[in-house]
Amino acid sequence: MKAYFERQIPWGVILPMVALFVFITSSLLYQGKQIPILYSIIIVFVMITTLLHCMKMDTRIDDTHIKIGFCITWFNKKIALADIHSVRCVKLKCYDGTVFAMHSRGNLYRAKFTDVVELRLKGSNKTIQIGSKDVERLKQAIEARL
Repeated sequence: MKAYFERQIPWGVILPMVALFVFITSSLLYQGKQIPILYSIIIVFVMITTLLHCMKMDTRIDDTHIKIGFCITWFNKKIALADIHSVRCVKLKCYDGTVFAMHSRGNLYRAKFTDVVELRLKGSNKTIQIGSKDVERLKQAIEARL
């Protein structure tokens, strides 16, 4: 069966981060007072790490697993299709989070403020929510492999 692949670029996170980076950098460079170089290095490091983390989100489905990957692999997730109990489409609000969010009901992976496919795993009350531009297509790709 043909593998499923989708890449999302979270422009709603990247553009404000770049604007903030430019603002902070220009403030540090053109300020009358001398700012310790350590503070500048820490700020730039945190912002670059954040940008690298959320530059893209890839969702891959093969015959055995669903893989959700970001640029930096700290929050990547691999889910065995055999562990999935149920699949459904869910509409979320923008305040539910983006990129990676941990909720009491489970984890959320989405690059944009899109709808999600919610996976309920066997033997657990927790869910995994995966954002997609086309949730119906993602849901059908998962159900076809169950």
